[in-house]
Amino acid sequence: MVSILLKNNNTEVVVSLIENMDELVNTVGVSSIEDKVIPSICTLASDKTWRIRLAAVCFFPKMAKAVGKDLFQIKLESVLIGLLMDPVFSIREQAMQSMIDISKQYQNPDWLVRISREKIQEFSKHERFMIRI
Repeated sequence: MVSILLKNNNTEVVVSLIENMDELVNTVGVSSIEDKVIPSICTLASDKTWRIRLAAVCFFPKMAKAVGKDLFQIKLESVLIGLLMDPVFSIREQAMQSMIDISKQYQNPDWLVRISREKIQEFSKHERFMIRI
């Protein structure tokens, strides 16, 4: 049912569903969301509509808290890091804020420092001026 709603053509429906997804995650548990919700959120993080991408990136800290550090690093970390190169500034900004929030949740500032260093070096050489730091 959730998978069908997440594929809805109406942006408002999808954004609202993502914003309230934490209630679903708390209700059904991690094992149920691992196969359906995580792939859907990863797909929505690259949606053509910037509002859907923004809602997805805002949901990452809640998802990270629900699934735990190991599963987050396996399934979601690369997607979140990829959002740091999004063409829309507010999404890049929220991706960084989500990374900070996740780092605080896991009490692991070393993760954020490691990722930041790697990405700053990579971004400083990027061909697009919007990505270059």
